Order: sequence, then C-alpha cells, then structure tokens
Amino acid sequence: MANPYYDNSDAGQRFQPGTTVEASDVDGKFDSVQAGFDGADTDIKRSLKLPDEGTDQALTESALDRRNKVVGFDKDGKLVLTAGFTWRADWATSTAYAVNDVFRDAATKNLYVVKEKHTSGTLADDIGAGKAELAISVAEVEQFKVDAESAASTATTKASEAVNSASSAKADADRAEDATAVLDSGAIVDSTASQSDTWSSQKILEHSHAAALSF
Repeated sequence: MANPYYDNSDAGQRFQPGTTVEASDVDGKFDSVQAGFDGADTDIKRSLKLPDEGTDQALTESALDRRNKVVGFDKDGKLVLTAGFTWRADWATSTAYAVNDVFRDAATKNLYVVKEKHTSGTLADDIGAGKAELAISVAEVEQFKVDAESAASTATTKASEAVNSASSAKADADRAEDATAVLDSGAIVDSTASQSDTWSSQKILEHSHAAALSF
C-alpha cells in the first residue's frame, strides 16, 4: 500500500547515483516531502491522542470480540473496549469478562457489574480487587419490599381508623341534633300550655265578673 503522505516507491522517479539533476527537480522532491509532512501533521492534530504513560494501550480483541463495542476507559483510565451493559448470566470462574458486563452471583442472587477487563478467578478476590462491584443487592431489594408493604399496611389501617372516627363523629352529631330537636319541641309544648292556662284564667274571671253584676 502506497504511503498517503509521500510515495517514493517508484525507482524510476528516484535520483540515481552518479547522475546530475536540475535544481528544480530537487526542489520538487523537497516540496513533495514537505507536503507529506504537512499532511501527517494535519492528521495527527485531528487524531485522538493519549498521554505517554509508559503503558501499552493496544486493543488486542479479535474482530468477533470487537463487534457492537466502542472504545472507552476502565476504572483506571486504561483504554478498553466497552459497550452498554451486557448480561452474562451466572458468574463463572476462568471466564473472560469485559467492562460493563453484568453477571449474577448464583449463591446470593446479587447482580454485579464488571469495572475492569479480566479473566475471573474467585468472585471474592475479583470483587476485592475492584474488578467487579455490587450493582443490586437482592437482600436490600427484598427488605425494601417488606418495608413498603408494612408502610402500605400501616397507611391502610390509619385510613380505616380515620373513616371509623369520622363515622362515629357523624353519629354523635346526629344524636346531638335529635336531642336539640326534642328540647325545642318540649319548649313549644310548654309555651302553648302556658298560653292556654292564661286564656282559661281570663275566661273564669270574666264569668265571675258577669255573675257579680247580675246580682
């Protein structure tokens, strides 16, 4: 493949030992070399660059392993292939795991996410080394469920108590209203009876007065 910056592969275009060349031809060669350097400099400025930290940043995965992945960085800032979270089922020893792989601990049912590309040894050691970390604790989720159900039950009980209190208060109010009505009715009866007694007394006095005049 020809060099995209400067191609000097054609022997017939090279200056040959023991020959004389014109200055313009030499200048043309230098111009071509300079154009090649300029092209390389432009591409270097546009490229993604990593600091020289003395470590190899090569990606060694095969084409099959690179499918549907992107270049990213792990927890230590090292260049790795990564992707969206990939479900890897139950954890297994001596298995290659990539960053953002998700697996389940068959013993605890907990879910873990891989933070560093590695081949698994023992789960406890891999977690301790920071190669994987806990994502979802099943025990905590189950406790949250219990707490939520308990809170819902308490809320239902309180609501029922509030309804009962409201019903009791309404019943008391109804009884008080009935008692007031009875008292009001008794006062009316007393007032009518008093008025009737007064009228009767007046009639008796009138008859007595009339009888006295007749004598």
